Amino acid sequence: EVIKVLSLETRSETEKEIYYKALKAHPALNSIANMCLLSDSDNASNGNKFFDEKRDNILKLIRNGSFVPKHTFDVFSKMFTDANTEKMKVWSNDDLQAHLVHIKNQLV
Repeated sequence: EVIKVLSLETRSETEKEIYYKALKAHPALNSIANMCLLSDSDNASNGNKFFDEKRDNILKLIRNGSFVPKHTFDVFSKMFTDANTEKMKVWSNDDLQAHLVHIKNQLV
């Protein structure tokens, strides 16, 4: 059911809810590899949107003068080692793992 929703070009609110429910159940949701920094209000403006919608919102926030840390911009631009830039509309498990490696390398 989730795969069907993800394959749609546009999604109804009911279809988005199917995705959100599955996402909330995924253990990686609250892992450090799936996090980046934003102010509370800017983060709230991203809500439960899909990755490409969040990226568009991040760009809008920057245009409107919000502070978006470089790392957050890099995540949404997939500007870190081994990010899957062939698929800019989605945040995949491969991106998640590559981001985790990137974070670990920054801490060394």
